[in-house]
Amino acid sequence: MEPLTKYQNEAMYVSNMIDAGFNVSFWDLSWFWYADNKVQDNLSTDSHVVIFKSLEHFNRMLKTVSIEDTAFIVNCFKDWHSRKIFRLLSKYRCYTISFDYNANTRLQESISSKINRLFSNQFIGIVYKKIQSVSFAIYRKIYSVKNFNDYISSSAIAKCTIRINHQDFERFKFNNQRPIISGPYIVFCDNYFPYHQDIVFLSGKTTINAEDYHRTMRRFFDYLEEHFNMPVVIAAHPKSKYVGNEFGNRKIIKYQTDNLVYNSNRVILHTSNTISYVVLSDKPISFVSTDGYEKVDRLKTMIHLLANTFGKRVYNLDRIPFEMIDNNKIDRKLREKYIYTYLTSEETENTKNIEIISNAIKALTYKL
Repeated sequence: MEPLTKYQNEAMYVSNMIDAGFNVSFWDLSWFWYADNKVQDNLSTDSHVVIFKSLEHFNRMLKTVSIEDTAFIVNCFKDWHSRKIFRLLSKYRCYTISFDYNANTRLQESISSKINRLFSNQFIGIVYKKIQSVSFAIYRKIYSVKNFNDYISSSAIAKCTIRINHQDFERFKFNNQRPIISGPYIVFCDNYFPYHQDIVFLSGKTTINAEDYHRTMRRFFDYLEEHFNMPVVIAAHPKSKYVGNEFGNRKIIKYQTDNLVYNSNRVILHTSNTISYVVLSDKPISFVSTDGYEKVDRLKTMIHLLANTFGKRVYNLDRIPFEMIDNNKIDRKLREKYIYTYLTSEETENTKNIEIISNAIKALTYKL
């Protein structure tokens, strides 16, 4: 559901699978979810990329594929919006594998949290999603939309058939993390708020003032630098494109978030998969939001759920004095529980994902 980028290429092991001898084609259906699918560092000109602009084009391509020896590794939402895509995959009896490479984004939520959301300003949205869910269930039955044949995930709470390591665990386990910044520093893990296309998709018609958000973050960073006597470095989201001094006169670095977290002294975070780097490297952390951030109900729910998972609280920078914000490490038992629930397992922690996935797909030749 996204164009091929440097991040997607790594996360879905596209180049690795090509190097392993598989005939790989990356199908970009991002037009179906996003009106404007322009992203930074797009690799769409690569020869193995096919960009679709209509369902009819998708249908034609399925007719040309040798279905009996092709595995469709799918990374997109399976819901009412995408029903016609999955209807076609089922129509041609495609062998589908769901690839959940961001397994730590679906956390266990308590019953009390679910009840609180039900009686909050999210009620209408929850009801709307429930209606869509029921409608999709009916649609699936009418058109015989089948389930995924296999499910790849690092999560112990997911009903996966192929267990792998989270990609962040692999970087921590197998990569050399020599520091790229000299001296002590604080890292802010950016999620490209409010410009990220997923955030725009989630916020709907919500109006978010980016200038207000960046002004608040700059004030907070000024405070941190003065209080701790060390610079704040911005670990920029891979899809970000900063053109000015949105965060003040501070270093903004892309594609090095793992390294920046591993070698930092403290971490500042919104809602981000970067939490896995923090957990693995055992760094002090603060979860922060702003008024604008909490206008997006989905983001507000996610950040509070994430903080609660680690026994932390969320600090709204527009509502409290900065000196009230703590920056402590996560409890050891909570760290270990998170690592072996969402990031790895005793069976996979010493094996690289490309080996696990390659062997699993080679074994599919007997199923296809």
